[in-house]
Amino acid sequence: MNPSYASIRITPDQAAQIARQLYQLSGDIETLPGELDFNFKITDTRQSYILKISRPEVSPGYIEFQQVLLDHVNGSKNPVVSPETVPAVDGRSISRIVDEAGNPRLVRLLTWIDGRLWSDVNPITDRLLESLGRQAGQVTTALQGLIMIWRIGNWSGIWLRRAGSRITCTCSLEARKRPSNFFITGSHRFNPFTRACAKAWCTTTSTITTWW
Repeated sequence: MNPSYASIRITPDQAAQIARQLYQLSGDIETLPGELDFNFKITDTRQSYILKISRPEVSPGYIEFQQVLLDHVNGSKNPVVSPETVPAVDGRSISRIVDEAGNPRLVRLLTWIDGRLWSDVNPITDRLLESLGRQAGQVTTALQGLIMIWRIGNWSGIWLRRAGSRITCTCSLEARKRPSNFFITGSHRFNPFTRACAKAWCTTTSTITTWW
């Protein structure tokens, strides 16, 4: 095991202690994979939750950005299945702690949604692609009305108030000189995912401008 990883790793016992301390939550705990956060599924006598504990070096703005998006989607009138934030006992949606090694951490608790990982599904049929595209379009629709300019490290972007005509998503700063335009003009030209996404997202011809 990499020594640097070992020094920042959160064990199930530590996660259980954090859950009790911040949320007065206890139950069966299961370690989950995660690209950045240390994630744990906690199941009590009523339901399951996902406990997310950040790495020490994570930007608070990055976590806050995720939380704003999630709160906006959950507050939307559009039907989107998404986890809900469970506040800590002090009412905070994002808690700040210091681990046993003196490292700062950000902690969140979300409700658990049952399902299968996309990577575990085989075969991936047109019907599944349509379902994924429909959900992606509904999420985009739910994000309408949100204005948020963000910058995290070498990444920046903006969510526009109206998603029905044009969205500009800006990725890494070095990639800005390579625009790529995608025009939604005829659903027959796209795969099932794109068709369903476009149908759920907009009712008129739109231009999505992306930078890759």
